[in-house]
Amino acid sequence: MSDRLQNLSDLSAALSEAGLDASAHEDSLRRVREFFTGYAELETKFLGDVPLNFPTHLLERPLPDDPLEAGETLAGLERDRLGLSAGQTEGVLHFLDRQGLKVYRAALPPDSTLEGFFLFDRKAGPLFVVNRGLATVESDFVAARLYGHYLVDNDPYIIRVVRSGGSIDDEGLRASAFAASFLVSREGVEEYLGAMGRSQGAIDADTAYHLTVFFEVGYRTLVSRLLAMKRLAADEVAPLVDRLKTEHGLPPDLHPAGPLPERYVRFALEGHARKHFNIQALAGYLETDPRIALELAERFSLEPTHNPYDALAEAAGLTGPEDGDDGDDHPDSDETEIHEPGTYEPGTLDREDDDDA
Repeated sequence: MSDRLQNLSDLSAALSEAGLDASAHEDSLRRVREFFTGYAELETKFLGDVPLNFPTHLLERPLPDDPLEAGETLAGLERDRLGLSAGQTEGVLHFLDRQGLKVYRAALPPDSTLEGFFLFDRKAGPLFVVNRGLATVESDFVAARLYGHYLVDNDPYIIRVVRSGGSIDDEGLRASAFAASFLVSREGVEEYLGAMGRSQGAIDADTAYHLTVFFEVGYRTLVSRLLAMKRLAADEVAPLVDRLKTEHGLPPDLHPAGPLPERYVRFALEGHARKHFNIQALAGYLETDPRIALELAERFSLEPTHNPYDALAEAAGLTGPEDGDDGDDHPDSDETEIHEPGTYEPGTLDREDDDDA
């Protein structure tokens, strides 16, 4: 892909270059541009500027030449840096959102093979987009692939497109291996199988299903990881997946994500609470109708109930409150610069509108 395709304005060209019909996605791409432009405006309003987060901690870390080995090595480094346990990780989109990175679950055409894309826009910074039509366990795999591109494919940053059935280069293989290893750690699999008395031998469908539930991943993520760990042979993949689908159906969606990231929602609610825009504008930001926007606005508090810079965000290397500042000072004055928005109770945005409300 050309190194010229880097910014939001290049999305149509990037999709065409990836073999997709850009014209069929134009409405979706326009909404993506609007969303991230609005997100950057909110950040500028409340933070004074758009945070441009670079993963500088990996600049001096050489990776193996083999892309699959490099992906697993990178995942191990990142899991260690974040202090993640051998078991499950939280939803990747939530994880990225909590790091202060911009994420969006975009509504794409129902027949689209586009699963997601990553770009580092010159104005809005690093952006992660995942197809809203994917189940959360599949969204996590796509988001983790994009996160892998963000971590190391920065010379230069270009638009990285993930699509089902598309060809994949060495950088894509590395990102895919990173995603499977990040979501399903080798140590976690070995501990789980050891506890079940299955440290050796074939992985049957029931065991595989329990692993997907334990790690909260989809079937393709799990089989990719078992292949890399040599616990599954290539000719065993299709029969195993067929048995999983026949005997267990689709993997459970244990942590479904809303369409909008919570950090963005809080910024929008803060803007309305501080009278920067009216309820109609808030509804536009939240992609909902004014009635639901008003409900959310009424539940919103300018006083944060917790320090937004939690241990995970600090471990990820983000800038939090200054030393000696507990992050609780949050004056109500519109003229006072604030560092993070207030809080609300999430969940309302997922509800369908009804006629008799």
